[in-house]
Amino acid sequence: MLTRTKVSNLVEVVSQSRVQKLEKVAIIANHAPRQCGIASFTSDLADGVEANGHELGVFAVSDKPGLYDYPDRVAFEINEDDPFSYLKAARKVNSDGYDVVCVQHEYGIFGGDAGSYLLVLLRELSVPIVTTLHTVLDKPSSEQFRVMEEIVQRSKEVIVMSSRGKQILEKVHPSSLRKIKIIPHGVPDGSKVNRKEARKNLGLSHRKVVLTFGLLSRDKGIEQMIMAMDSVRNSFPDALYVVVGATHPQVISQDGESYRQFLFDNVENLDLAGHVMFVNEFVSQENLVQWIVSSDVYVCPYLKTEQVTSGTLSYAYGLGKPVVSTPNWHAQELLQTGGGVLVPPSDPMALSEAVISVLESKREPGISPTQDSKLSEMQWVEVARKYSMTFKQVVPTIPSLQIEFLKPAVVIPLKVNLSHLYSMSDDVGVMQHGMYNMPRRSDGYCTDDNARALILVLNLSEDSPSCNLSALEKTYLSFIAHAFESEHQTFHNFMGFDRRWLDEVGSNDCQGRAVWALGHVAAKTRNSVYKEFASTWLNENADLCVRLDSLRSIAYCILGLDVSLRSVQSSTVPFALEEIASRLVREFRQVRTSDWPWFESVLAYDNARLPQALLIAARVLGDDIAKSEALESLEWLCRIQTGANGCFVPIGSNGFFSKSGERAVFDQQPIEASATVEACLDAFGETGNQSWLNEAERAWNWFDGNNLLGIPLTTIGGGCYDGLMVNGVNQNQGAESTICYLSALRAMRLSRSDYARPSGTVAVI
Repeated sequence: MLTRTKVSNLVEVVSQSRVQKLEKVAIIANHAPRQCGIASFTSDLADGVEANGHELGVFAVSDKPGLYDYPDRVAFEINEDDPFSYLKAARKVNSDGYDVVCVQHEYGIFGGDAGSYLLVLLRELSVPIVTTLHTVLDKPSSEQFRVMEEIVQRSKEVIVMSSRGKQILEKVHPSSLRKIKIIPHGVPDGSKVNRKEARKNLGLSHRKVVLTFGLLSRDKGIEQMIMAMDSVRNSFPDALYVVVGATHPQVISQDGESYRQFLFDNVENLDLAGHVMFVNEFVSQENLVQWIVSSDVYVCPYLKTEQVTSGTLSYAYGLGKPVVSTPNWHAQELLQTGGGVLVPPSDPMALSEAVISVLESKREPGISPTQDSKLSEMQWVEVARKYSMTFKQVVPTIPSLQIEFLKPAVVIPLKVNLSHLYSMSDDVGVMQHGMYNMPRRSDGYCTDDNARALILVLNLSEDSPSCNLSALEKTYLSFIAHAFESEHQTFHNFMGFDRRWLDEVGSNDCQGRAVWALGHVAAKTRNSVYKEFASTWLNENADLCVRLDSLRSIAYCILGLDVSLRSVQSSTVPFALEEIASRLVREFRQVRTSDWPWFESVLAYDNARLPQALLIAARVLGDDIAKSEALESLEWLCRIQTGANGCFVPIGSNGFFSKSGERAVFDQQPIEASATVEACLDAFGETGNQSWLNEAERAWNWFDGNNLLGIPLTTIGGGCYDGLMVNGVNQNQGAESTICYLSALRAMRLSRSDYARPSGTVAVI
């Protein structure tokens, strides 16, 4: 039986009345031989998942890519500091047929602010996500909150290991309600370890053994137990405090072994050399179990209470050791019905009294009745079974079902707000860069941005004849006129705030954009003097376009010369237009291949302008094959700029995308979204094919937050942030970004018949 359900305005699901079988599980986490608690946990969980009959692939997050000898179950190594590595991991999960992803989350193991690189992976996944939280913060920073909130929202189930963790998560992140499941930290089976033999092998046969284990760091409070041993040895001369574990790698990278040396100094000062023993290594689980079974009491002297999960505490408790612990959250919950005693933090006297009391109790080694009642649910066999059940519960929601993407809902502001553009402009022109939402005057002006701004105000004036933008039009046009150096027939580009030119000749792109803008003046201005100036300039200088040697500058010229033909009566302009149109077609055909239908061997910036110009060139030349090539090229560009979740993912400017290399994901620029919007709308106008309107709307939605980070790029003041970085937006609002956003907004409003032309005002149109 088939049922059809509209789940949103984005997708329609045709579902079958059956439950999909869970076969393949991906785990995103650290993995042994990396030495950390998460890696150990993942290795044990992976063993359990495989024991439950599931095919498994671990996507190991690595701090030292290429240096770990991972086992075969590791399907992919993620470079924790490379956002593109997370994107490739997500695509491998999607393509390799995994049914569910299980993320082991801990602050510090994922790159980016508050581990934000993980979001790049999660946003690209097309399978359901189950996330285990090894730390839950009751007072996260704003960035930690933002990252965790999205992790929770994107997860089908969120696993915590204690009731306290659940309470905190529900309080801080209400979106987690009805998603949280408590599955305790797994513990190994120590029933087959002979205590007497283990103690003998470790040289502990005649000692009272107090044990602490785990990676060393200052918040573990080990110095407190060392001070407590001064009293313990007076009651038990054979007492030995054993500290098993290497120093945490992050501690070593920051402070070296200064903390361990501090502990050594404490031992020496208290004359405890025969009563404190350090095992400075990351021991195997088999060896660790022997140390735990051999001990008489486990001590957890943490200095902080904010610990919702402790793997070491779980191991000791689960293997039957009496516990002496400071009241961290996990210890409070685990010991509330017995099995140990809580003591105040940073109180060596209380620690010594508690340890002495346990040692004096002469309790027989083994598991207490209280621990026995909890042990069965803590053993890895049962923990892995619960994970497997959780995976099966979420799998039916994934799209093994047929999904049809409907036309997305597009939210377009009713008015074009020019407030920020006005604030970036003075009587010289529009200033290049922003410092947050203020103009950064030290960077001056450029012809590129004044050309963009001039095109924008001319288009807005044409759309809304009643609006008055003549002051801006005059300012931007006068800048471009002043930029032209008649002796060499070229434009300057960069001008300092002191009004002095900073270059001899501007870039090719600058020349092309200036021609583009002057073409719009000739065609669209309502000022007869401006029209005469632009038309005359184009008649006398159109050969400038033929001299340019970059494809983008040629594309800009094609866009400008073509629009100018509305009013320019000249043989010079049509000749130049035909020359550069023919050249663009030739260049495309020389470089394109079946798998790379593009103009160059690299996708760089303002990419959609090239197929947009080729579409015009085809019309100018009457070349139907070139028209097909333009549409093919633009369709290919749209396809590779669409993420797995359907959002627009433009080529990042932090490296671009070469044919033989990897594409950059960030820094994503507004210029790419704007160019794609306008190019696709031109394709829609040429073909009437609705798919082009859908592609334009996809690119437009990037501004509104339908992007890899889920963050809007626009502001209520009519500005646009300078780019989408891996950690969020670039907070500056420069001229290029703002003008590109406003141009895309104007184009989208014009394309939709359900919006009437606005009457407008000076600042808001």
